[in-house]
Amino acid sequence: MTSIRLLVAFLGLAFSAVFASAEATAYRLQPLDEIGITVYQEEEDLDKKTVITQAGEAAFTFIGSVKLAGLTLEEAELKITEAYLDGWLVSPEVTLTLIKARQGRVTVIGAVNNPGEVNIPSDSLLDLVTAIAASGGFSEFANTKEIRLSRGDATRSFVFSKLQDAGNGPVILQNGDRIDVPVNRFANTTVTIIGEISKANAYPFPLSGILDLKTLIGTAGGVTREADLGRTTIKRGAKVMAINPNGATSLAPGDIVTVPPSRFVGKTVTIVGQVNKPGPVAFALNGKMSILNAIGHAGGYRRLANEEKVTVTRRSGERKDVYSLNLKKMSRGDVAVFYLVPSDVISVPERRF
Repeated sequence: MTSIRLLVAFLGLAFSAVFASAEATAYRLQPLDEIGITVYQEEEDLDKKTVITQAGEAAFTFIGSVKLAGLTLEEAELKITEAYLDGWLVSPEVTLTLIKARQGRVTVIGAVNNPGEVNIPSDSLLDLVTAIAASGGFSEFANTKEIRLSRGDATRSFVFSKLQDAGNGPVILQNGDRIDVPVNRFANTTVTIIGEISKANAYPFPLSGILDLKTLIGTAGGVTREADLGRTTIKRGAKVMAINPNGATSLAPGDIVTVPPSRFVGKTVTIVGQVNKPGPVAFALNGKMSILNAIGHAGGYRRLANEEKVTVTRRSGERKDVYSLNLKKMSRGDVAVFYLVPSDVISVPERRF
């Protein structure tokens, strides 16, 4: 009775156990399989060949029909032995052999190159890796980390790379199994970058699902000289977000990245008087320009320039401010550096002696 209870407990395992590695390598009987039974050391001729019916049963001498479909040969032997022990034989030694397996089929769908049915060889087993290979292998956008195997009402997911790891047994398929290789959810998605960028365009989103702003800008050839990266925005759906230029910025499929021009593009200051190149000087695109830098852009001082009497005229509406500066002291670091704003007028006078 103990052996009977063990058998019942074994047959009552959850369906998910069918997929377990320890059980995956054993063939499971199915309707239309041809099997042979030998019962040793019995006077009666109990040896015979039989075919499992569509109902999954096989008929044997004395014990009649026994449900065998879905069992391994070892499980079927145990079940038949228990049936003979139940009032028929004292110590039966049952051996069950598979004479000819029904040629089953599995279906492979999704992101493979040749989706459709794959035959299970009648003289061997078919595993998950082999079935995918027989379907032409993965297509370009396959998600190999979520391969789904459905058997009846149960479904289990597999990571393809782990199927081939040392120590992992093959996942043996059964007739009627369905393998679904999903398309990577990032396939055919893009992220767009426009504005002050060398190669403004829509770019494929990586299948890994990981993309940051720095990588995208590099892919697009970098920003132009007039770009103001600190004012870059990302449009995600209806939301427009400013970025943190000092931190990593992760992107998502469908994002539209805009790199605007500097607010100082086209802005100038004017330098007159004793410099080598008087006239307008382009304002620094980063918005920070010292008077010393401006003098440098104007070619530096002429020989008679009076560095101690330089003035800066700044207008704001009706207001006019004039700043008197000693650039000689400023160059030595004796006084603070003076910073300009667009439209400032710098006047460098001539020395009188």
